[in-house]
Amino acid sequence: MEEGASQDASSFCFRSIIVKRILVYVDGFNFYYGLFGLDKKKAARPNSEKWIDIAALARMTAAQIWQSESQFEIVQLRYCTSQPLFDARDPGQIQRHQQLMNAIGSLLNTKVVYGSFVERQKNARLYAPSKNVSDKHSEYFDLAACGKAARAVIAADVQKHGVMGHTYEPDWPGKGKRSHPATQSSSIRVSMREEKGSDVNLAAYLVRDSLRESFDGALVFSNDSDLADAITLAREESGQAIWVISPHFRNRAVLSGNPYSRQGALVNAASGICVIDVNLLARCQFPLIVHNADGAVVARRPKEWK
Repeated sequence: MEEGASQDASSFCFRSIIVKRILVYVDGFNFYYGLFGLDKKKAARPNSEKWIDIAALARMTAAQIWQSESQFEIVQLRYCTSQPLFDARDPGQIQRHQQLMNAIGSLLNTKVVYGSFVERQKNARLYAPSKNVSDKHSEYFDLAACGKAARAVIAADVQKHGVMGHTYEPDWPGKGKRSHPATQSSSIRVSMREEKGSDVNLAAYLVRDSLRESFDGALVFSNDSDLADAITLAREESGQAIWVISPHFRNRAVLSGNPYSRQGALVNAASGICVIDVNLLARCQFPLIVHNADGAVVARRPKEWK
C-alpha cells in the first residue's frame, strides 16, 4: 500500500510540473475595440482595465481551455498593432498607446509588430434607413430632394464624424419618382482613417511560427474572419490546437457554428473558439510602473486608466 501510494504521489508530482508551450497572437485594435469600443446596447469595459498584461491574460485563458495540471509557457507572443494618428479630440491617445506598447514589449518572448495607419479622402454616399425597403438594404439620400429635417441630420452627422467637406454628384435618374436605392448617388467628401497591416502581419507570423516553433497549442486574440485561412493552414501544418479568443464579449453569437455568419469561417477554421472571460481582466494588469529585465523604467500607467 505504501509503495503504491508513493508511486501515485510521484506520478502526480510529475504530471503537475508538465509545461505546455503556447504561441500567442493578438490583433491589437480588434482586441482593444472589442473590449472598450462603444456599443449602443451594452457598456464597454472600464478604463481601469486597459493596462492589460496580455501574457498573464493568455496564460489564464490557456488554463481555462486546457484544464489540467499543466503550467503554461509562452514560447512566442506577437502583438500586432499600429501607431495611431494624432486626433485633436484626444491628443493623449498616442502617448497612452506608446506606454502600453512599451509595457507589452518588456514581456519575455514578446515582439510588438507594427503595421500603419493611413488617412485618405473619399467620396461616400449618404444613406438613411427607409420604411419602403427591407431591413437588409439602405436607401440613399438625394440632397436636392431631402427636406430640412433630413438636412439637419446630415449636418449633425457631418459634425460628429469630422467630415472634411461636401461634393455633390448629379441628381439620380428618375428624380421625384420611386427609384431603386442604388441609383441615388448624392455623396459627400469624407476623411477616413484605416489601419493597415495588423491582420496580414498576424497571419504571416502565425503560419511561419507554426512551421518553425515547437509548441503544444496557440491562442489568437481576434474576431477577424479574414484570419480563417491562416488559422486553418497553421493548424493543418503544425498538427496542434489553435484556439480563437474573441474579445467581443458582448456578442455571444460568435460561438455559433452557423457557416453563414461573419464568424462562421473562424469557428470552422479553429480548433475551438471562446469569448474572452472579462472577469480575468482586473487580475491581469501591469503594475503602475513597469520595469525591464535590467530594472529600468520602461512604462507608466496613464492617469486616465487608473
